[in-house]
Amino acid sequence: MATDVDDSTVLDGPLPTMPTIREESPATIAHVGRMAQREAPSTRELVRAFGKVGCLGFGGPAGQAALLQRVVVDERRWLDARSYADGLSLCTVLPGPEAMQLATWTGWRVAGARGATLAAALFVLPGAACVWVAAATWKLWSGGAVGASVVEGLRCAVVCLLCASVIQLAQRLHLRGRGLAVALVAAVLALPPLSAVPLALLFGALLGIVIMRGSPSEVSAVPRSASAPGRAETAEAAKATPAADATAATKTTQATATTAATAALRPSGSSALPSAPSFAPDQPTALTVSEGELHDPGSHGALARRRDVEGVGVLALEEPEGGETASVFLARRPRKSGLLLLATAWIAPLIMLAAWQGGRVAELTRVLLELALFGFGGAYTMVAWFGDAAVERAWVAPSMVAEALGVAEATPGPLVLALQFLSHHALANEPGATSPFLAGSMGALLAAWSIFLPSALWVLAAAGPYERLRSAPLLAPLFAGVRCASLGVLFALGFELAVATLWQGASAARYVDVGSLATCLALGAWLVWQRASAPVLLVAGIALRLLLAKFAGV
Repeated sequence: MATDVDDSTVLDGPLPTMPTIREESPATIAHVGRMAQREAPSTRELVRAFGKVGCLGFGGPAGQAALLQRVVVDERRWLDARSYADGLSLCTVLPGPEAMQLATWTGWRVAGARGATLAAALFVLPGAACVWVAAATWKLWSGGAVGASVVEGLRCAVVCLLCASVIQLAQRLHLRGRGLAVALVAAVLALPPLSAVPLALLFGALLGIVIMRGSPSEVSAVPRSASAPGRAETAEAAKATPAADATAATKTTQATATTAATAALRPSGSSALPSAPSFAPDQPTALTVSEGELHDPGSHGALARRRDVEGVGVLALEEPEGGETASVFLARRPRKSGLLLLATAWIAPLIMLAAWQGGRVAELTRVLLELALFGFGGAYTMVAWFGDAAVERAWVAPSMVAEALGVAEATPGPLVLALQFLSHHALANEPGATSPFLAGSMGALLAAWSIFLPSALWVLAAAGPYERLRSAPLLAPLFAGVRCASLGVLFALGFELAVATLWQGASAARYVDVGSLATCLALGAWLVWQRASAPVLLVAGIALRLLLAKFAGV
């Protein structure tokens, strides 16, 4: 299909296979979605939508991604399910917390820099405030008998959640011989005495390239979302409902018209677009593109008109029935100057703070910088990496890693906020000339700044190149190896936290904490019998541990 369409072009007969809308140049179409409004969302709408996700986003990355999809795709209809799945697949291969990156990417797609800024801030700040309060007051109440039981119940619930996460991730990856071997090697490298999480991820990537290249079943990408069925599922649904055939055909024609209009109204100088899924070729239609409008002989007036909203080209589509309205966003890529400014805002304060304070602050900054650059594998992998570094340097006790995860699970926001909790205690335990409260607050702010700013930078900078590189022959096995290695690291983290929670040492009256073991077994049986959300499991673990301490004395 030609890239330039003359203003008087008439498209008659069956339409050919249309190109997919991908980000290939600053003026190329970035998204085709169904919307109930003609214009980009207002600031108030963005605050309400992403504020809801930030305040109610419990349950870790999976629960937050599901909530974000319900708000953005199902309720607001700012994105379609397939575009959302593309964003999710992009965020899973980037370093950093994928849920926060997905919110940032979604905000960018619907409202540019304004949307990305609001989405990232509202997704992170509510949970960050809660974690900061918990970290600042932790030692005030966790030292008593009741506080100790609460902390122990929190640890037990985290151990059970990690076990459930290992099982779910293994099922999702469909591990076989090669993938299982990569996961086992990564687990050995991540466990003591090596405790080398970065080395485990590196070996996973290399082993993925070497031994998993010829195994398509083990290098498959993120599973297709249930809300975005493929062509086969769509065909089966059409066969099952013959009465809706005429309506489905009309919608197919309108979808084809949308893509045709998008290609016709693309500004000059745009690059060619890659191939895409084909629409029904046997559905006849006739469309006329004239003076920036799309006309259908069977409708009254123009189907679409192009205009600009807040610097973003918008093609507002009116369906012939006069009912629902759809829109096509002509989103621009982030400007290089904007990305450079974001990178400077991330790096410059860290360098100045490390040079000013030195000592533990400089070392903490270095570890957080490593995580920001190479923290592949998701939040659990990042917590395992930082936890090993903090325990090895005697910043925190091993049991505090489980406590940090428990606090992050119990509060809204990304699970990687556990790093904020650990960083708070890392500096509060050695405050230097300042008070423990001020030193801990500086550590919490340092962790949030060092993790979330680069995460936003990566997702905005990688959106365009990802579309071109996602089908590269070496990338699929590389990221498959990283995913398998992440499973091994997650298993190692769960094992270490279980030992720190249950083992009392050879010098104790009992080798194993009986009360914690009973709590773990009860919570595990509940998870097997009935799936429970993370906050509910945490509350149950705390309540059960308090009851055992009061009535059984364990």
